[in-house]
Amino acid sequence: MLPDRGTALERAWEAATEADWPANTLSFASDFHTFWPADRKTWLPALLINGTSAKTGRRIITSNFAIADDQRCFGQDATVRAVCDPGSSTFPDAVDFFAWIGREVRFSTAIHNSARFPYIDAAGTLRRGDGPVDRIIDGGYFENFGAGTVFDLVQVLARSGRLNKDQQIALFVIQISSDPDIEDQAGRDADLNQPISLSLGDLLTPPEGFYGTRDGLGTRATRVLEDLTKNLGKDNAAGSYFHFRLHDKTEPMSWALSDAAAQKLYQELPEERNCQPKASGSTNLTQYCNFVCRAGFRAATDCP
Repeated sequence: MLPDRGTALERAWEAATEADWPANTLSFASDFHTFWPADRKTWLPALLINGTSAKTGRRIITSNFAIADDQRCFGQDATVRAVCDPGSSTFPDAVDFFAWIGREVRFSTAIHNSARFPYIDAAGTLRRGDGPVDRIIDGGYFENFGAGTVFDLVQVLARSGRLNKDQQIALFVIQISSDPDIEDQAGRDADLNQPISLSLGDLLTPPEGFYGTRDGLGTRATRVLEDLTKNLGKDNAAGSYFHFRLHDKTEPMSWALSDAAAQKLYQELPEERNCQPKASGSTNLTQYCNFVCRAGFRAATDCP
């Protein structure tokens, strides 16, 4: 039998990575946690991959971190794991994907948990015990930027007391957005008085409201995260926030980009990244210069 479209997409990702990196011992077809063995010598980033529960609307976080509070979820006894609580207080109202399903998945499936585009792609069926208990859908249903999960993570780090000069641990939050329609507060306020069409209003208003709410929650989460990070920086010079984004609304959001579209993306951050004199405006070059200078990757004489 032919695989469903979700499985077909995952297999395509796996084939593509194996073709591009044939010498790599790990690929999208590898089990997710094999990327972080206990004896690993090289650094890899931690991942917190956001999906959404179709049944409850809660975040379902797929991560190499243990998100669930109930440590029984990570024991060897399968019978105990099947009845443990996969919820989290550290990430409020979120569910630990691995604690819930109690088994390993391929890396491609883990990534897919946050990228299940409505109708074009398939929702994922979650099974616990003898039958299906929920379906996992795109993380953008809950919040499109993932900023809420990063906010929770930053709060954990702040409570640990390690974000200070004495510990020499600095916090840099870097947001990368592929949506050129993101607006600042002034732009969002200006939209309030823009006229709307009432044609097919009762039919179109619910999906329009859903889409707008998604962006509204994402914008709020982003602003709150930015404020938290900057406030940490005020207290101990440990927090900095940077946002790289698309500005040209003709740039398409797609997994497959033409050469012309790729060139537009490259133009957002020029190859010649001169930070002197100071770049003007809220551009990606400005964000780049602020980041490399704040992080100490550029000499002071090369910084604005």
